[in-house]
Amino acid sequence: MEPRADLSAEKIEALETLAQSVMALCEQARARRDAAARDSDNSSRIFELEQQFVHLSDALPQLVWSTDGQGLADYFNEPWVHYTGVPAEKSYGTGWLDMIHPDDREHADEVWAAAVAGGRSYDVEYRIRDGEGDYRWFIARGTPLFDSSGELIRWIGTCTDIDSQKTVEEDLSLLSSELSHRIKNIFAFISGLISMTVRRKPEFAEPGLELQERVLALGRAHDFVRAQRSLLDADIQG
Repeated sequence: MEPRADLSAEKIEALETLAQSVMALCEQARARRDAAARDSDNSSRIFELEQQFVHLSDALPQLVWSTDGQGLADYFNEPWVHYTGVPAEKSYGTGWLDMIHPDDREHADEVWAAAVAGGRSYDVEYRIRDGEGDYRWFIARGTPLFDSSGELIRWIGTCTDIDSQKTVEEDLSLLSSELSHRIKNIFAFISGLISMTVRRKPEFAEPGLELQERVLALGRAHDFVRAQRSLLDADIQG
């Protein structure tokens, strides 16, 4: 549209300035609308990903949890709720520690605090109380998540039931202890037989005492190997 011919130069200049202002406002409004549309698309995508995560975690056999960057829990999946028998909100923050066996709670808290402070993976075994008040052994593992700048923003983790494995380990430990006790008794019995033989037949004293010393050496070696194995098992569990 061309300006009217009877308009003065001042009015023409004012109209042009007004038109430029209107165009600028329209452009600004369009930019805000486009940004809002992008934000809406991003929000929809984030919501979709969150729903996928929830559905996936609820379908897993493990107890799934998540925390913020400071290590305060803000999510537990349905298997956690079903197992513990309490609403997920009761476990938020540090509430999850109330579900841990009293004998394991301090250690679990210390290991978790160290992992959060160092931004490193979390791996610890402890007993979790179920809805009936009984406890089962779980291994808890957590992974830190970082943003593009390297800042720790979230933790994602799982608790996997290892109670049956723990029972087998305890049974094997008891069996090993009983077997060790019986082996020591055998060594003592053989040593006693040698002593009786030497007393009754002094002519066999020298070879008998030498044989007895070898039997005692086997007993000491057995005790040493068992002690080293106990230390190795403690290191592995720690």
